[in-house]
Amino acid sequence: MKNIPKVIYLQVDPENEGDGDFNELQKESLNGITWSADKINKNDIEYFSAADIKQRYDWIVRVAGEYRKRIEEFPDSKAKEIWFYRMNGLNKAAKQFQNLFIKE
Repeated sequence: MKNIPKVIYLQVDPENEGDGDFNELQKESLNGITWSADKINKNDIEYFSAADIKQRYDWIVRVAGEYRKRIEEFPDSKAKEIWFYRMNGLNKAAKQFQNLFIKE
């Protein structure tokens, strides 16, 4: 399919009646829920495309790998330390990202 939005918004409370509980809404009925590619109401719930999330995760992992290669290029220990710090940060971010969003 073409032109799939990376983000959609669920409209669960178009009248902006309050801070309801989504679980309670599910018990009642999901019939009143609609979605849009644009945020319309203040209570709209933002959802990201799984494909977009996976693409972002893959980018983080790829850049961390490039940083790993750069570490080997520097004879200077301070430069290595800087690139190692960057790579380590990206690896931690990738792990957190994976735990939150990627389902195996």
